[in-house]
Amino acid sequence: MITLILCLQLLTFFTVCYLIWLISRVTNRIGFLNTLRLTSISESGARLEAGAAQVAQDLSDAHARADAIEQGNYGEAADAASQQTHKEKLINHNPKV
Repeated sequence: MITLILCLQLLTFFTVCYLIWLISRVTNRIGFLNTLRLTSISESGARLEAGAAQVAQDLSDAHARADAIEQGNYGEAADAASQQTHKEKLINHNPKV
């Protein structure tokens, strides 16, 4: 009788240890997948920030071209602002380069 109880206790102990190990493996895998997803999201954010910085630079360059035109000549300033440099055309994949 005592041997049977001891065997059942050992079986229960090993079953509980196995279940703890299994739950640990599953939660670690879920955490790893979440880490990969967060890394992907942060890389996407970095690409978006780089694109936004390029757009801001293009806008700044357009303002600088417009500001370079003498005062009161609004049509010429608008034309200068709308023109792209060769570098900007290449960056913006303009097919008319």
